[in-house]
Amino acid sequence: MRSIALDIGAALGAPQDAGPLLIRISGVPQDAALSAGIKGANGVWLLSQEELVGLTLTRAADHGSELELRVRAIAFEGETSGYTRVMQKLKLTVPIIQ
Repeated sequence: MRSIALDIGAALGAPQDAGPLLIRISGVPQDAALSAGIKGANGVWLLSQEELVGLTLTRAADHGSELELRVRAIAFEGETSGYTRVMQKLKLTVPIIQ
């Protein structure tokens, strides 16, 4: 198994006006795992902003290909009965070291 550090950061433009920030990472292969967050279906992981610190991806060492992760930062704003969603996509290509 090999662990690869993922240097992902997310911040809000106006933190006083927004609620919690949710990070959604998709494209994680079934044979891989992130060091934090909640694993969902189809290679999708959900993380808090705090869980990005020190985040790693662990995968078998014999994978010699690349994979593409898709990262979305979602901010929820407003009252509990009327949230809005703001998303930003970032594509990362993570080389898998043999």
